[in-house]
Amino acid sequence: MKDAVYNLSRSALLAASWATGNWDNLPWAMDDRLHQPFRARLFPGGEAILEEVRGIPQCSGVAISGSGPSVLAFSRGEAHRVAELMCSIFTRSGVRSRFFVLSEDSAGVTVAKNVSGTDIFRPLRKGSVFPMAFGVDGSGRCVVEEVISDSDVAKIAVLGVPDVPGVAARLFSDLAAAGVGAEMIVQSVMRGQMNDIAFIVKQSLLGDAISICRSFASGVGAQGVTFDAEVAKVALKGDLLSGCPEIPSQMFSVLAGCRINIDMIAAASTIIACIVASPDMEGAASALSQSFLRS
Repeated sequence: MKDAVYNLSRSALLAASWATGNWDNLPWAMDDRLHQPFRARLFPGGEAILEEVRGIPQCSGVAISGSGPSVLAFSRGEAHRVAELMCSIFTRSGVRSRFFVLSEDSAGVTVAKNVSGTDIFRPLRKGSVFPMAFGVDGSGRCVVEEVISDSDVAKIAVLGVPDVPGVAARLFSDLAAAGVGAEMIVQSVMRGQMNDIAFIVKQSLLGDAISICRSFASGVGAQGVTFDAEVAKVALKGDLLSGCPEIPSQMFSVLAGCRINIDMIAAASTIIACIVASPDMEGAASALSQSFLRS
């Protein structure tokens, strides 16, 4: 009961700080006795990290949000310095993190590049009132965690497939019945009521897949089947990648800088994958690792 009463007074103090601009009360206003001790255990060393961040002289207040988890620090005019010190604390504690600074402009929140393990930054919402520095651990906000490469793939494309309901279902039902798994399924933009359907399979299943696709193409009146066994897959894997439009841009720019041509692209919320020529796989994986996984 005592903690509950304290939290009510803390909430009132926080509201008063926002209303009056008296930020000297923020450290006490953000001292949440009910939730912070539990949230601090959401990542390794959280309690010690939070205590050390509280000791940053330029920090006006600090708390751990309930989702992410994220460490939220307030600062008056020195948010970049606070973020630099937070990054140092997290790194020294062995927690991979990203940091960015939010500040208000006429349109709402703007995001300023600051200190980070990657160059990817994303605002969470609009409407901040003064600069805030955020630190987000590796389990949260669209951080590339791994670069994957796979040479055990082959590409197949069925060309000129009639654009009618049920055609794709028929093709992949035939493949499934033969135990042929398909990945990175891509259907091209329709032209003249025709589509191309491309996908990849394991090298060992290429022969079966070709036979099935040729039989399917003949049955539906498709124009033909092509395949390429001299390809490989490179991919970025991480949480919430679809929420960061900078990631595919950076990925494709890295590959272009290495003069590596992209044959196919597929993406989901946690992965962005490209098909490249087999000889380019190692160079692509190395360049992407240097760009996204550097410490």
